[in-house]
Amino acid sequence: MNQKNEFKKLKIGILYSFFWGGGSELMRLIITALSFKSKTLPIEIYVLIPNNSISIKQKIKNLIKKILFNSQQTEVSISKKQALDYLNNINQNNLYFINYDQNKINLNNIIQQHKIDIILPFIGISQQISKIPWIGYIFDFQHKYLQNLFNEQEIKNRNEYFSDVLKKAPAIIVNSKSVKNDILKFYPYIDNKKLFSLPFSPIANPSWLNSQIRFSTIKNKYNIPDSFFMVSNQFWVHKSHITAFKALETLEKKYNIDTNIICTGVMSDNRNPKYFETLKEKINQLSLENKIMIIGHISKEEQIEIMKNSIAVIQPTLFEGGPGGGSVYDAVSLGIPAIISDIRVNKEINNQEVIFFKVQDHNDLAKKMFILIKNKKPNKFDYQYLTNKINENSENLGCSLLSAINFAINHHEQNKNSVI
Repeated sequence: MNQKNEFKKLKIGILYSFFWGGGSELMRLIITALSFKSKTLPIEIYVLIPNNSISIKQKIKNLIKKILFNSQQTEVSISKKQALDYLNNINQNNLYFINYDQNKINLNNIIQQHKIDIILPFIGISQQISKIPWIGYIFDFQHKYLQNLFNEQEIKNRNEYFSDVLKKAPAIIVNSKSVKNDILKFYPYIDNKKLFSLPFSPIANPSWLNSQIRFSTIKNKYNIPDSFFMVSNQFWVHKSHITAFKALETLEKKYNIDTNIICTGVMSDNRNPKYFETLKEKINQLSLENKIMIIGHISKEEQIEIMKNSIAVIQPTLFEGGPGGGSVYDAVSLGIPAIISDIRVNKEINNQEVIFFKVQDHNDLAKKMFILIKNKKPNKFDYQYLTNKINENSENLGCSLLSAINFAINHHEQNKNSVI
């Protein structure tokens, strides 16, 4: 932060809406990092949570957003209590939760009432807020690289939306260098200075280190085997579950290794409603019905406990906006090994627990799984080490976010003065 804001209390509004399921984790990371910085800087954080009861007009707007961002992504509907429960291990001293009605007037009234200085991260156009700076968020360019997964209208809507946000946002945050490079590739007129690539900073929720849930209870509940890898992705086409399934078959036939794969995640892809059934048919064709367990969407607490007892997390994805996707963030934050596809964005990870395999190459994945099993040591959770990593990554992410915030505020002030 520059000297101009050094002694002034900075009030940051976090817009906890317009995000799909995985976006809740992005919210947690942002709030955790800024809350960590508030221990040493004069910062107050206001988490703005839309009320669940919305008008017909707003429902129509939400439907339009759903179409715009592709039908695989749905908005978070979260109450104040749910947000408090989800963020219950974050420093609460300078953190405030405020519900607001989902309309422009009420949101601006909340901003004025609490004298909020800036809003982020914003998926939408700044017409919803007035008089203060805002920070936009660009998630990824999947529609440019995997066009077959989108219809013509979805591609058109995304292109128009991205162009609008990139022109109007005073600053923009992205989840990777890869997305930043794509912005400069597809929109070369954009000022590089206003693009802020957030560092790969996996931050474990402290509750994961001292979970009250016993794995034995979860193991019995879902009948989980003793030896297993974990794939924790939504069942969407680009996540490439089939690569992991074929690797499991190869592991058994070529390496004579008897193990399993546990899958968690939403079992539907609105872009391809038959995809999940197709996957199940392929599991049967590979004779892996008793080796692949699909649990589906479960609580975060249960997901993490299963992950902590896995051999490793497998991430066979074909495309991500952030390095590794959510499951790899979680695994790395807990010191759990992860075997991940070597796509460009994933290669931004530099961590000793991460092993790369050639994307869509099930033979290479099987080889890496075999090597890991042979060299595998029991997962150990050094509480002090992981706590130190939480603080270190919170500091790194917090500094990056504050750089974007400071830039947006200064840009806003300069434009306001130039108008005067």
